[in-house]
Amino acid sequence: QAYLGKEPGVVTVMPEGKSYRARFDAAPLFARLKEPGVSVSLTPIEWVITGQGGGTWKVDQDQPLSFAMKVDGQVEMRAEAGQVKGTGVFDEALGAFSSTSTEISRFALDQTVTEQGQQARTTYTVDSITFASTMTGSGDAADGTVTGGYRGLRQTISAPAAPDGSSPAMEFTITSPDGTQTSAVKGLKTRALADLAAWLAARPSAQAIAAEQATLKEKLGAAVPLFASISGNTTMNAVSLNSVAGTFGVSRFSVDIDANGLVAEGRLRERFGFTGLTVPAELVPPWAADIVPQNAVVDVDVSGFDLAAPTKLFIDKL
Repeated sequence: QAYLGKEPGVVTVMPEGKSYRARFDAAPLFARLKEPGVSVSLTPIEWVITGQGGGTWKVDQDQPLSFAMKVDGQVEMRAEAGQVKGTGVFDEALGAFSSTSTEISRFALDQTVTEQGQQARTTYTVDSITFASTMTGSGDAADGTVTGGYRGLRQTISAPAAPDGSSPAMEFTITSPDGTQTSAVKGLKTRALADLAAWLAARPSAQAIAAEQATLKEKLGAAVPLFASISGNTTMNAVSLNSVAGTFGVSRFSVDIDANGLVAEGRLRERFGFTGLTVPAELVPPWAADIVPQNAVVDVDVSGFDLAAPTKLFIDKL
């Protein structure tokens, strides 16, 4: 309730043997939407929570999930997970999960966007997604890692022809049999960020926040610099793009990122790369076949900027 509000029926907790069954049902919140033609639904989310002693709690989840949203005449989206099965340990002193492990089977998304009477559709399926995390330290400076991967990704994008006839209807299909993702964070201020989120949840209007803006500034200041550093890598294997022009592919596509938090010694690095590029033969004349790049890397590294000073100025002048 600290983070999701005290609207009746949204958060419930019931004893279940030596454990508790916690339930989050967003329906009462969605029912407050007054926009005409807008509807949103989400499967109630349930966890079984068991005390482990020492301020730690084992949290288990095992259920299917679905989400749907519709804005008449603009967008219609539905996402489903065949089963979400996970377990983790929440540590009160840390203010976060010290460990988690989750597997999602058969994730699917279907979205249709309508613009000027034309509909573009995107469908996306993944056979399975897995990820695990660990976090250690204190609520004021926690270090964590997340590792994960997927199998059987397929995405299809269908775009209508231009009304003026300048472009035909097109369809693209992207596939990848598997991929991985890793990330690491250092110095995450879990307690201060959670405290800020709870404070804002308890004051859902701009007027309520403005009435206590001195306290808001204190809580924002306590949460800075958010984290000391964050880094991550995403890799997609055997990526294939089927289009009206033929089939393009790369054996490996990767993205790396490394950044500091809101600190005085700012740094940001982004790296994009691929190996094993293949293009449709009909697009490359014989004389150019040997000069088509097989591998490429774009590496951007920016440093020497100060994010701490403008952040402090923003909070002071808020």
